[in-house]
Amino acid sequence: MKKVCILTSVHSPFDHRIFFKQARCLQKAGYKLTIIAQHNGNELVDDIELVALPRARNRIQRITGTWRVFKLALRQKADIYHFHDPELLFWGWLLQILSGKPVIYDVHENYAETLLLRDWLPKYLRKSVAWIFTRTERIFAGRLAAIITVSEPMTKRFAGFQTVCTAVHNFPDLNVSKSYEKYGPSAENDQYSLIYTGNMTREMGFPIILDTLTLLSQRQPAVTCLILAKSDNMEWLNNNQRETMKELVAAGTLKILERVPHNEVFKYIRLSSIGWRPGPPFQEGISTKTLEYMACGIPVVSSDVSIISRIIRESECGILVDPYNAKEHAHAILHLLDHPEEARHMGENGRKAVMQKYNWEIEEKKLLDVYNRCLSRGAG
Repeated sequence: MKKVCILTSVHSPFDHRIFFKQARCLQKAGYKLTIIAQHNGNELVDDIELVALPRARNRIQRITGTWRVFKLALRQKADIYHFHDPELLFWGWLLQILSGKPVIYDVHENYAETLLLRDWLPKYLRKSVAWIFTRTERIFAGRLAAIITVSEPMTKRFAGFQTVCTAVHNFPDLNVSKSYEKYGPSAENDQYSLIYTGNMTREMGFPIILDTLTLLSQRQPAVTCLILAKSDNMEWLNNNQRETMKELVAAGTLKILERVPHNEVFKYIRLSSIGWRPGPPFQEGISTKTLEYMACGIPVVSSDVSIISRIIRESECGILVDPYNAKEHAHAILHLLDHPEEARHMGENGRKAVMQKYNWEIEEKKLLDVYNRCLSRGAG
């Protein structure tokens, strides 16, 4: 039985892509799994070994402590290693050299692009840091056994490398989605006009959410928006935005639920009329959240950016709007609420597209192919 060691210094060991999709896929294929991640302690979950990293108190402590990930990984004596964070690039390269085993770099997003929008990084440094990161990423990633990305445009960024490079999209797991089909609007369950699942940050479009809901707050019958996201680390909000948020919550227009297990997200999507994607303006990623809305058969209102726009157009499953125009967001939302038959038809189109093309059952075959190729070639 070949042993796989998955490494992450950022994500939870129960991150949906890492644990519920990739680890379980590999486990079904006969691999033995170990995941090194920030956790409360070592344990065995569903025959997957979790090796705990000390929890970092802040970003600096996490980055300066990445050597611990390398140290723990080296002890595992795995047949193949798979890491998920760009801050582990150097350690992944060193791990491949010292262990003699293949190492895979899993690229979740265009990190150079996201660095240009990070609030924690001073604006005058962002371009320089993004430039340095791009060069660093190419130096180390090109020396690894394989690179996995979440979209074809990201894969193209690594063109010319001798390494294996494949897009393994983070598409919805149909088995999880189907397990929540029993949920839906009823006398016993709340019904929400809108649902947004994601981070409550500036770059993810949270200011547009506040502006749009303010425009919709006088609507009768009332528009209700459910947000499944963490509400901490929102120091960037100004006083007016904080007050607006409080007023919307007090009025019942906005409801925020935190720490909802990922599998249960599908339950709340099915209790909602419209899936909402206000951001971000990134061009290379495919919004997994939007595909989850589609999997649950509800129409989407999405910013007209990135690859997801093409998917929505081709599938005819929603309305695309200017990412920075709250009036366009509000108009699209009202149109779908006022035309339930059209909204139902869009929802059916979206679900059909996910069932046929955009699901994890297709993508897991690509993941297994990458592993087979890496193990047959070795680290070199």
